[in-house]
Parts: sequence; C-alpha cells; structure tokens
Amino acid sequence: MTDIIDDYAAFDIGTVVEEPQAISTKQQPKKRRRRKRSLSQGSYASETSASSHHVTTSPDDGNTKHLPTEITASTSPGGSSTGLDSTGKKKSKKKKKKKKHKESIIDNGSADSDEDSKSPQPKSKSKIIVPAQGPLKGMLIKERTNLPVYQHRAEICKLAADNDVILVVAETGSGKSTQIPAYIYQSGMLTIFAKQAIAALKSRPKRKYGRIICVTQPRRVAAITLAKRVCDELGCNPGETVGHRVRFDDTTDARGHDTTKIIYATDGMLLREAISDPLLQRYGMVVLDEAHERSLQTDVLFGVVKRAMSARQASSSSNVDSLAKLDDSNVDESHSDKDSETLRNMREMATSLGLPPLKVCVMSATLDVETFQNFFPGSAMIKIPGRQFPVQLAYTDVPQEDYLDAALKTAIQIQKYGEEGDVLIFLPGQ
Repeated sequence: MTDIIDDYAAFDIGTVVEEPQAISTKQQPKKRRRRKRSLSQGSYASETSASSHHVTTSPDDGNTKHLPTEITASTSPGGSSTGLDSTGKKKSKKKKKKKKHKESIIDNGSADSDEDSKSPQPKSKSKIIVPAQGPLKGMLIKERTNLPVYQHRAEICKLAADNDVILVVAETGSGKSTQIPAYIYQSGMLTIFAKQAIAALKSRPKRKYGRIICVTQPRRVAAITLAKRVCDELGCNPGETVGHRVRFDDTTDARGHDTTKIIYATDGMLLREAISDPLLQRYGMVVLDEAHERSLQTDVLFGVVKRAMSARQASSSSNVDSLAKLDDSNVDESHSDKDSETLRNMREMATSLGLPPLKVCVMSATLDVETFQNFFPGSAMIKIPGRQFPVQLAYTDVPQEDYLDAALKTAIQIQKYGEEGDVLIFLPGQ
C-alpha cells in the first residue's frame, strides 16, 4: 500500500502548465497560442485530477500523500471525454485536429457552397460575365487597343455567349485572327459552360472537356506566325497558353496534357483529329478563319464541326435531330437513317461525358453571309469596319501570267519611285 502511495505521489500535475524557456522570435505567436491552450487544458486537468485523488498532508514534514483512488478519463463541460496519460498530460489527437482544421478552412473559404448543401435548390445557370472595355491583360497593350476589333470587344463576347455560331466579317488587318480568340479565352465563358455541363453528372469526369479554343488556318505559315504573335501579346512562351499544330510541328501542351488553351492549327490537322474524336471533346470553341478560301478539307471540316456542334448542343434530342438532319433531297433514306443513328449515339456519349455546347466562330474578310447563314441556321453576325492603316487599291491594265514576277517588279518600282514606308506582298501558298 505504501508503494502505491509513493507512485501516485510522484504524479505531478503541475508539469502540464510548465512553459518553455527558450522561444524563437519567428515561432513566438504559435508558441503563445499553444501555451494558452495548454494552460487552459492543464488547469482543468489539474482540477479534475485533484478531485479524483484524496490528498492528505502530515503536519510534521509537510509531505503530501496521494491516496490510490481510481483515475479515469474526465468529462469536459462540453461532453467530450479528456483522456490523461501516465504523465497527466492530455492525450493529443493530431489526426482529428488536422482533419477539423482542414474542414474549417474549406468551410470558411466556401460559405456559399455550405448554404447550397444545407438548403438544396435547383441549380440555375451561371450568368456569363462579359469583360468590360477596360485595359487588356498581357503585353503590347497600346498596339492591341489601336486595332479596330478592340472597339467591338464586349459585343463579340456577348454574341459568343448567347449564340452557338457567330459570323465575323472584318477586313484584313483589323486584328480578328489574333484578338478574338484571346477575348474569348480571357472572358472565361468556356470554363463556365464546362462547369454547368458537369453539374448534372453524379461523378465528375477526370478530364476537363470543352475548355480549349482551336483556330484553323488554311496555310501552315499563317498558323505558326499567328501563334507566335499571340504568345507575345499574352506574355507566354510558345506551347504554354498558346501554341500551334501543323504537320511535323506541334508545340502544344508543353506543360502537360490540355494545358494549351489557344491552338492555331491547319484545317488538315483538325480534320485528322476529328477522325479519332468526332465530338471534338477537348474544344469549347472552334474558330474557322479565312472561310472564303474554300478547299476540299475546309468543306469537309465545316460538316464535321456542324455534326459535333449538333451532338453537343444543350437542347432536347428532337431539336438536335431536326437541326443536324441532312437534306433528304440529296441523301437516300438509308443514309439518312444511318446518319440519324450515328448522331443519336454521339449525343448519348456527349451527355454521359458532360460535354458543354460547342461554339463555332466563322471569320473572313469577304464572307458570303447568306450561304453560311443557310448552313448554320440561327447564327449571329457582326461586321467590323475599318483598318489600322489606309489601303490604296491599284490594278494592272492586263492580266499577269506570272504573279511572282509581277509582284517583284511592283515592289522594286515602289522602292525606287514610291513614298517611304513598308511593303506587304501576299504570296500563294503553293
């Protein structure tokens, strides 16, 4: 009995409230907070531990003897049990504290999501925020604001958000090929549409669909030079936010899969990608630039993009079938049934993956608006007048057999007899 009393006499509850002597200046605020918690816990532990022991003091030597009463986990005023170890300190539950700390950070950071989870309501579509005509982001701000297309920045973004297809008629040198894709990307509308599409899914897909802009060009030189120019304007390296994809040259996704947000590609490269992915899952907008330069690949690409847009449209399946059904006068009934079945399968796949609607932008300097409006019913049109520099047109008296030779002679004449300035010569692609 005496041995047990001596063991409990060595149980010093006061060690709980001891403060460390050396405290660094950098960690001083943390130590103070920990010290305050330890003080409150230690004082409460000392009271509960003292109440659970019967203490007797002998008048002769002043020694304190603790009688061997049972030590159990005390209950805090809030109802939670406080366990004490052999030293009298409170048992730390680091894992639970870390989890609670993470949960508190998440709760504080997203108060709106907590309110939605408490009171489930039907999810409404987020309003598309169209950027105001303010300062641009990136480099070469002065040159970009002087372009004629800059004055129609907000109108272009609003049309792109409200319509699936927009037709842009702008003269050469207005900045449509470099600025419009950047406006759409910086507005963030593609991300909003993608989040709305996956909101109805039970489980979120691992891959992010419909957040990339693809700009097609009829020539590889145009795709490469435009991509480099937009890289300079947005202040990024080629292959990061902006990249190009032509035959035997691909600079996209330098930082990982689907990291390039604006891709300048030739018509043939996008058509080849559509063979393996007819829904164009990774793209949220396809910009068909220089639509007046029609070729076999361009015409086939228009049909492929229209079918992908019809399959990914956010309307009912009946409207999709009526919109994307081919002309019965030019197609046999057997082929029409096969096309309807193929489109129906594509629609089911797009719904299961949570693909957002595919936006299409057709741009050209001399665009036959009526033809494209018949091909894309319900499309919106915007015409951007003006050029950055005045252009004077001059024609030859007789047709020239060799275009390169005539262009060379004209450039030499302008250099020798003309006014000071620069000369821009458009050469054939082949």
